[in-house]
Amino acid sequence: MANASGGLAIWLEFNPKISLVKLAEAAEKNDLYLPKTSLYQNRDTCAIRFGFGHLNEEEIEIVVKTLKNAYDATLNL
Repeated sequence: MANASGGLAIWLEFNPKISLVKLAEAAEKNDLYLPKTSLYQNRDTCAIRFGFGHLNEEEIEIVVKTLKNAYDATLNL
């Protein structure tokens, strides 16, 4: 995890072997929308800029759990 510049956000780095598009699709099946503008994937980078300034603590917990479930589902594809 690295720092994202500007606002309340974190930079989530993933194994470059996973597809962030597939991760976003798996998340959306569980009502978590990841806009394509927050996905950064190329040969050297596989990361999501996750902004959380508008979320309360309970919402952040739900998002993190949903994202983890989507990640696990993506690994099993």
